[in-house]
Amino acid sequence: MEALKKEFPKLSLKSFYIPYEISQKLLTPELSLKWVEKAYLWLGSKREKVQMPEKLYFFYQDGDMRVMPAVAEIDSYVISGIKTISVHLDNLKRKIPTVVGFYTLVDSKTGALLCIMDATYLTAMRTGASVAVATKYLYNEKSARVGIVGCGTQARTQILFVSQILKVKELIIYDISAKAIERFSEFLRRIKVNFKVAKSLEEFSECDILIT
Repeated sequence: MEALKKEFPKLSLKSFYIPYEISQKLLTPELSLKWVEKAYLWLGSKREKVQMPEKLYFFYQDGDMRVMPAVAEIDSYVISGIKTISVHLDNLKRKIPTVVGFYTLVDSKTGALLCIMDATYLTAMRTGASVAVATKYLYNEKSARVGIVGCGTQARTQILFVSQILKVKELIIYDISAKAIERFSEFLRRIKVNFKVAKSLEEFSECDILIT
């Protein structure tokens, strides 16, 4: 075994692990919104600098896994990474998020692992910030009637980020799960957002912004 080990020189690069707790502490809504907007602007003008193959899907009995690789050339540095996201509806019974994931960052020069980080929180923040960026560029008023269909984890970041862009004068929410509506309603009360629960999807017809 010792002879075998000598055949494989130790990589000089160190690998890091960034758990959910650290991501949550470092990645604030303000920071997320700033860099997601910068990322979209950069991607719009530098699309030829990005390799982004189609997602790979793997299906389980009660969920699925989605593998999303990408390589981006930013200035003189090439960034390689893979985000892996799993969607398991039964996670609600386990009291963990339906969407769970991690991100793998690889050194493009050597192929060595640089970092594995939580992507559950990153995905929720990215999704919320993306909605806010879209709202900023597609909706010109300073206040709006907002509708959210789907009251899961991402709904929380969506309303938080949209509230940074404009005043939410009315919020309508809906989900096929009564428990999801109840949990989201508790969250909205904690952040002091007035809302009503729709009895049917037709009630969203008067919304200025509809988030799904």
